[in-house]
Amino acid sequence: MKFRQAFICLSIVFVFLIAGCENQSAEAPVKMSDIKVNVVTAKAIQRDVQLTASYTGQIVPVSKVDIVPRIRGYLEAVKYLDGSIVEKGQLLFTIQEFDYKIAVDKANAEMVAAKAREISARSTYESAVKSNERVHGTVSENDIVKYKSAWQQAYADFNYSVTQYQYQVRQLSYTKIYSPIKGKVSKTNYTPGELLDGTGGNPPVLCTVMSMDPIYVEFQISDRDFDKALKEAQEYFQEHQGAANAQPQGQPVQHSANYPPEDDDAPAAVAEEVAASETEAHAPAPADNASNSAGEPISTSPQAPVNPAAEQAVNPVTELNQEVSTVEQSVEDKLSQPFIPKDEDIAPSAVLQDNAAYMKGDQKSDETIPFELVLSDEPDAKVYTGQLNYNDNSIDVSTGTMTIRGVLANPTNELYPGHICTVRLEGKLKKGAVVVEERALCDDLSAKYVWALDDKNVATKRYVIVEESFEHGTLRILAPYSEKEVISSTGEKILKKTGLQPGEMYIVEGFQKVRDGMTVNPK
Repeated sequence: MKFRQAFICLSIVFVFLIAGCENQSAEAPVKMSDIKVNVVTAKAIQRDVQLTASYTGQIVPVSKVDIVPRIRGYLEAVKYLDGSIVEKGQLLFTIQEFDYKIAVDKANAEMVAAKAREISARSTYESAVKSNERVHGTVSENDIVKYKSAWQQAYADFNYSVTQYQYQVRQLSYTKIYSPIKGKVSKTNYTPGELLDGTGGNPPVLCTVMSMDPIYVEFQISDRDFDKALKEAQEYFQEHQGAANAQPQGQPVQHSANYPPEDDDAPAAVAEEVAASETEAHAPAPADNASNSAGEPISTSPQAPVNPAAEQAVNPVTELNQEVSTVEQSVEDKLSQPFIPKDEDIAPSAVLQDNAAYMKGDQKSDETIPFELVLSDEPDAKVYTGQLNYNDNSIDVSTGTMTIRGVLANPTNELYPGHICTVRLEGKLKKGAVVVEERALCDDLSAKYVWALDDKNVATKRYVIVEESFEHGTLRILAPYSEKEVISSTGEKILKKTGLQPGEMYIVEGFQKVRDGMTVNPK
């Protein structure tokens, strides 16, 4: 009996539930226009926009030199502080020079001995010629030829000893290592007392010097951007500069760390000086038949012995001292001023006041392209300015980009090589552009759109064509507004709108819950 009563009660409840559901389904559906979503809106504005392009770049030094020794020896002293700014020509390291001084003294002694042998051989030859002139046949022709050959050999030995002396003096100069540029020096990798061997194919790197002021920044742009920039530059010059062009400047050279470098012309120059002095001191006037008394032709080479038959006697000791002193003084003059490269030898295009590089096809012009550089995207980040001075000679086919380089002053050494930065280039002035906020743009995989509002705050999806961005990527330029009639699938004519008109409202926040035709509550 109890079971039956419980079954009747459950049946009654089930009937009421079914009736409630039927009543609820009979109610009118909720309209989208009745749902109001709170959104943040903005107005499409029309203004003149100065276009800029931003690229990620890296700061690199104008000059970077690895300092290495050119000789073998023990490091004697380090003459700089790690991490300091060193001047061009400043002494950085000294290598123990005792063995090299001995080699110089030995080469000097051999040079003096060679000169003495040359004077003796020449005197023997002159005496034989003069004796034969006084009494013909006193000295045989074969002996005269032998004496002349001995003199020529002695003369060649003397020239060789001069080059050996210069070589040893140059080796001695390598015991002092100077900085070829002004810049920030790294810590040294070696301490005094260590053995350095710079004679092999892989010399040790003692330290590295990087120039800091001026400094370069390098970045890559796409081939399309490069073509566009090139076209704009050519149009600019056609309007303002005409066809005036400047001569192209050279590019920085790759430097060797082996300073001071060897002067390849020095041995030949000194040898020519010695030979010229020999020729001026001993050369007789050539005879009409261009031959000497022994029948030998007179040599006209500036480095070869000549016939001294018509000369006056010279004190051999005085002459030897003069010749050796001339060679020694020439070498001393070269060593008194160590070779330090000039600014134009290091990086001619890095000098700001002389920089006149500007992209214009394959030519250069007096105008320059300015750029701005910031180390961060923060609004209050410090802005550095410079000028573009180089673009690569080809486009990288693997990435489709062109390498661009700019130069800027860095007097306070705030910019360090290796810094990742943002480079901004100024483009054309776009007049009357319709501007919207970047955050309002949506994407449905087919095109970009924004949620436009009419005067009744009804949201409508409006497709747009976006162009350049500016203001650090926060604002975007839209293509001009357009309207056209299209035929729908039902055969109706529909007015299709693209873009926004100036002053038209659009949603910037809260559009995630918005649907087409929905009335929103703007804030």
